[in-house]
Amino acid sequence: MSLLGKEKTAEDYYSNNDPSILRLKEMQWYILVQNFMQKVQYVLVKVKVLNSTMTRPDAVTCTPSPQQAIMNFSVFLTDSQSSIIPFFWEVADYSLQRESLVLERLIINGTPVTLRISGVNGLNFFIVFELWYFYSAREEFRFDWDTPLGFRCAWNQMLFNVIVSQ
Repeated sequence: MSLLGKEKTAEDYYSNNDPSILRLKEMQWYILVQNFMQKVQYVLVKVKVLNSTMTRPDAVTCTPSPQQAIMNFSVFLTDSQSSIIPFFWEVADYSLQRESLVLERLIINGTPVTLRISGVNGLNFFIVFELWYFYSAREEFRFDWDTPLGFRCAWNQMLFNVIVSQ
């Protein structure tokens, strides 16, 4: 799994390469998922928004973030197949509380998403993308999978700041 910018390349995630964004300024990203597991896979990408104090996924222990997903994307992939999932998002609403900016609503692919996550001065928010796969033996999605080299997992994150408009 990887994240691509507006031209479907590993660049141009933000205007002027600046992760500080204005309210209602749409970001155009794409989630690329690829299957090299040598069989059909049913995968789920969980999207989470965190601030700098919230627990992120851990690639060493293959533990996902305990935060609630704000949106999920699922796809079936045959062996060697890839899929590109549009992820167009913007900050729709926020409030100010002392030195904190509280994210209250995002719009993702045209869908409003309510949340309540604060960041000091609107800084250091993260959008986290976790890759989960369907484990058919237990009929559930799992964040980790077993390989000859041990358990593996995949996740990605992008930092953003919110500029308070005057």
